[in-house]
Amino acid sequence: MTSIITAAEARALDPALQAPAVLDRLDKLIREAACRGAKELRVPGDLTVSSGYSIKFRTPGVSDALEEAGYTVTPRSEDRQFVDVWLEISWRTA
Repeated sequence: MTSIITAAEARALDPALQAPAVLDRLDKLIREAACRGAKELRVPGDLTVSSGYSIKFRTPGVSDALEEAGYTVTPRSEDRQFVDVWLEISWRTA
């Protein structure tokens, strides 16, 4: 008989449920950057999904949670031989 994923396992794979783990990871990275005196952080590529010049967090709700906490989340790009696109989290004051 073929083994199939259970409904509970399938529900647990919902990306929206992964936001707390992503935010925990970003919290650690932000703390490390702030301790070095940085005012922004380039988001690791494995947390984002991009298409052309468009980029967003792979996990729903992460960007909103960061903005609610007072951070600015900005898409960035650099044109060279290939286009490099990333998200930047900033805690600079205006």
